[in-house]
Amino acid sequence: MRHLPRTREKVIQEFRRVGRVDLACAAAGVDRTTHYGWMKNDPEYRKSFEEAREEACGLLEDEAVRRAYQGTLRPQAMGGGKVILVSEFSDQLLMFLLKCRNRKVFGDRREDTVHLDGQPSIADILRSRRQERLAREATEEAAAKAAAIRVDRQPLELESDSEEKQEG
Repeated sequence: MRHLPRTREKVIQEFRRVGRVDLACAAAGVDRTTHYGWMKNDPEYRKSFEEAREEACGLLEDEAVRRAYQGTLRPQAMGGGKVILVSEFSDQLLMFLLKCRNRKVFGDRREDTVHLDGQPSIADILRSRRQERLAREATEEAAAKAAAIRVDRQPLELESDSEEKQEG
């Protein structure tokens, strides 16, 4: 099914609003796989979508900051059936914001790689396996392209040559 440019714009517009690919695609009436196809094959769509992703991330960050600093109002029952609203803050959101914005002070202090007796770390092993897989895939892709371009080395017969053979 061929989709109009306005369908793509609708997906991007909805993603800006909801921040989720599945909901944005559903609102625009397209399948998620269509979106991922556009991301892979349409650089202009990919660029617009990445801009929308930045906007959506900005909205999420704004909400995290609001919840960490201003809190959210939560009803709390008091004696005698009286209900008051209490501001509830999110220490966890505040912690994540501090880690993100000031890594030197609040970031994790552990290393992601561990070497035991000169052996490579799991991260190193996974990295090398990924590089090997990518190299193998590139080789296979190049071989497939070469096979598709294979040239027939038989000389072409000209019409006059084939007529002479038939007459002779």
